[in-house]
Amino acid sequence: MNNWIGLRSLSSLGARRVNFAELLGCHPEALSGPVWQAINAGNFKHRVLDELEQQETQLQVAKYLATGILSSVSDDSVYKDRLALWDRCYGESAILPPFLVKPVNQPVRLNGRYVMPESQLFEADFLAVVRAYLFDKYFTNLNTVAEFGCGTGHNLLSLAKQQPGKVVFGLDWSKQALEHVRKMTQQGVNAHAVEFDLLNPAPQCSYYNLRHIGVLTVGALEQVGKRFDEFLCFLLSRRPPIIVHLEPIIELYDENDPFDQLAIHYQQARGYLEGYLPAVQRLARYGLAEILEVHRIPFGSFYHEAYTIIVWRPTL
Repeated sequence: MNNWIGLRSLSSLGARRVNFAELLGCHPEALSGPVWQAINAGNFKHRVLDELEQQETQLQVAKYLATGILSSVSDDSVYKDRLALWDRCYGESAILPPFLVKPVNQPVRLNGRYVMPESQLFEADFLAVVRAYLFDKYFTNLNTVAEFGCGTGHNLLSLAKQQPGKVVFGLDWSKQALEHVRKMTQQGVNAHAVEFDLLNPAPQCSYYNLRHIGVLTVGALEQVGKRFDEFLCFLLSRRPPIIVHLEPIIELYDENDPFDQLAIHYQQARGYLEGYLPAVQRLARYGLAEILEVHRIPFGSFYHEAYTIIVWRPTL
């Protein structure tokens, strides 16, 4: 990213902070102690880009999309190659995945605008707040939580610290990712690593009983594109008491908004998750599922937004 956009200092324009109650669609009193701890621990100072910068940033994104990034991450020819990529990524990374550390002077999406964060960990800090909120809201009364597509297990580690005594299962197709989950036991976490392929769930999952286990995905279904049917059927058949997703949901963008149009184009070009929310909504109409929450958090990285909350559970 060109440095022109970072020439103005945050202090000279007055750095803003983030209203998380507003973004999460809740009253401030609904934010628990762990949520406030995450808010206070993060650096959320930023400035909103001016109109010229907004236009130039949209143009830069549009030019990038025009270069031709068309490659569906869920196509077999690409998806299998990505296993080696994820193995290498997780093998070289610490507990915090490298994709949560952003380049200097790269804007992010917030409330329908581009903003310039002060910290390269703005998105990682943001995620910490959102997951603390979701953990307290939906997992407090559960003894066990399983994260599908867990990566390094950083979400599960945060859950174990926030709610000590939890049993956590990290499921991923990357052996390097599962090594991170196993190492969590050295920190006193009751963690279990299970090999699992989201596109082919049944044969590789040795842990089938989810009747009393909360299910979590964070940016994992993003990678399956339109091929989520088998995983959705897997969840229906295992009947977990609660399923919490934090994923990019293309159906909630406004097709008439140029700002959202760029994100739609990007997600379609990348072949990211599409059709999952409508599928869950159909299940709810047929009485097969109950939807507890759908909420688009208007925040994202440079190209799109990956933090829409979907919470549901099978009913039969």
